[in-house]
Amino acid sequence: MYDYTRTTTRLTPRVRFDPSSKKHREIFAHFLRNRAWSGDVRFYLEWPYLTIPDMCQDKLTRFYLDVPRAAHPWEEEAERMVDNS
Repeated sequence: MYDYTRTTTRLTPRVRFDPSSKKHREIFAHFLRNRAWSGDVRFYLEWPYLTIPDMCQDKLTRFYLDVPRAAHPWEEEAERMVDNS
């Protein structure tokens, strides 16, 4: 007789990384310490970044140094697509 077990995956909501959010900073700090994500949220990978850790690091640096990122004309449409999902 075979013993079948049911596995479930916990669905976590995806949000945009907000460097001003303490919770988002704590999740990223946990990743830097442990090389594994934790928490109850996941972050969208935004254009033009290639990885989520690079995106978080760049956004945090720009947040603390108060340096805005130059906008591109097609970013507005990409942002609308993310916000509508």
